[in-house]
Amino acid sequence: MKYKYILPVIVAAAVIFAFVRVLQPVPEPITDETWDAVEKVMAEEAWESEPVIVHPVWEHSAFQRFKTHILSMGKPTSRSLYNYPRIWMVIARGAGDTDYLEETHKLTFDREVGEVRLQRWEKPEVKNLVFDFFSNIRQAKVRLFDSKGKTRACDSFRNLHWTCPIRDWNRVGQSTVQVDGEWQSAVWQHPLAKWTTETRFENVPMDSFIKGEFALADPTIKKLPNGSKVEFRILINDKVVGKFASENKIGWKNFSIDTSEFKGSRATVLFQTSTARDAMRHFCWRARVMSDGGKTATKTPDGTGKKQSDGEVGSVQPSEEAR
Repeated sequence: MKYKYILPVIVAAAVIFAFVRVLQPVPEPITDETWDAVEKVMAEEAWESEPVIVHPVWEHSAFQRFKTHILSMGKPTSRSLYNYPRIWMVIARGAGDTDYLEETHKLTFDREVGEVRLQRWEKPEVKNLVFDFFSNIRQAKVRLFDSKGKTRACDSFRNLHWTCPIRDWNRVGQSTVQVDGEWQSAVWQHPLAKWTTETRFENVPMDSFIKGEFALADPTIKKLPNGSKVEFRILINDKVVGKFASENKIGWKNFSIDTSEFKGSRATVLFQTSTARDAMRHFCWRARVMSDGGKTATKTPDGTGKKQSDGEVGSVQPSEEAR
């Protein structure tokens, strides 16, 4: 008699499982041919390090195929992912929910590839994005230099980081850090005492502004609230255009630099960090070259003005070397 309730419980569990499966369908495995095709499209259309949302059942294949991208298995649990100007999604047979993206992004790319649909969702301001430094970290040249003129190259590039030769934590590259209580993706540029760490981007297409934000990671502030300030400088063609200092406060500090004098040209942009004491100076930043939406004219070689269309403004993306 003690087993008389087992069968009804099993039946009820089976019914509930089937009902949940109908509401949240689990996709079938994707063939290698389809993954090859998706990978090819991404190589042509995506920028390096853009987020890709896939169903958790495809985790192994996705990690193999999207090694230079940020992967989210299912609906993101952190709001930080929505900060990205473009987000990709792989959907198969109704297994993907996209409603949560509609508040912040707009569907701009939707293509059937084999058994799946490949989508790209963009923020409205993407049309004004000219160059993203985070996505192009592979193009950067990183070095250390001191007040006596001594220079050390940081020329070892692994896992999307340039590692400097003196301390392994003194590196520059794409990283995930906790800022304002959430995990955030940004350029990690930990300074080294008695040295300046410099990240150099050459041949950058310039426009109206460089906009971005910088911060110290949350654990840094909590564990060392009286730590040394990090000096953060931005230079264009060796001219200082932005000079900032970190504060021992949790959260991002935004900046906007007027670069209209360089608009229509290509320039060398430098990001420098330094500090008096480098203990737990977990410093990170993000920056982008942005247009003003075609409101002003671009300088051309003959000195005349040319108004940029949205297509011209938003068409710049990481070069082939960055992929």
